[in-house]
Amino acid sequence: MIRWTILLTVFLITLAASAQIRQMTDLERVGTADLIVAGTIQTVVDSGKATGVMTIRVGRVLKGTAGETVDIRNLRWLRGKAVEAFGEGKEFIFFMQSMREGHVLPRGMASIYPTGHTDVIANLVKNYPLTLTVAEPLGPIVIGQRMSVAITLKNNTDKPIGVSEIELLGFFLSPEMDATLSNTVGPEINGHHVAIWQVETIEPGKEFTVKLEFAGELPAAWKLTPPAPGTAAEVKIRFRVTVDLETPRKRDADTYYMNSTLFATKVVMAETKPVEEEAEE
Repeated sequence: MIRWTILLTVFLITLAASAQIRQMTDLERVGTADLIVAGTIQTVVDSGKATGVMTIRVGRVLKGTAGETVDIRNLRWLRGKAVEAFGEGKEFIFFMQSMREGHVLPRGMASIYPTGHTDVIANLVKNYPLTLTVAEPLGPIVIGQRMSVAITLKNNTDKPIGVSEIELLGFFLSPEMDATLSNTVGPEINGHHVAIWQVETIEPGKEFTVKLEFAGELPAAWKLTPPAPGTAAEVKIRFRVTVDLETPRKRDADTYYMNSTLFATKVVMAETKPVEEEAEE
């Protein structure tokens, strides 16, 4: 009896936990993608490896800009039966993010859709529920200094939308400073910079502006090999917002992420001031 009680308890706990896992939705696929294309897999090199490259022949651009072909990098997700399913000549919709290494599929196979959904995705891109803009120009991010930036969100729908946890994410993309920067894909400037914890409801057609404050802390790689004071690294950053699938939110898992476009700026090592010698008495 005790054994069955324990098994039942474990089952219920597992069931409750799975109910709180966020599911990937079309809103998140579209909202976090920098580039969405419908196209044909042209070539695949080094499947299953971080060095892998999948070249897509673009048939239709649904979001962002692209030429005739696009390279998707980091194919660690392309293993086993997926190699055949996503082989050369197959047509799909690809939801890509721009990272340090180029375009990647952030959720692997979950970032690929059948082309039969092309018009649905195109309509969602055109009529996305939220618009994010930077209310003030973002200057250089100076290591060791506290900064702030104002973000404005607009509700484009006829229903209230709840938003929370507005974060600043940084992507170090400086080729000339690779030796002193982390090789991690998409490292953040200083962890998560949450601007609001509680849900803020934006009424239909209205805007909400929040000031995001953060500190430019020294990246881990720079602590080992710090660049010279005043040295600047070209970077791209983005803002990420947690959005409720419905308002009011019924479960913590009923949310999706939305990213801003990428913004170019710089990360700068603050100039160090020499210690003044004490005047001799």
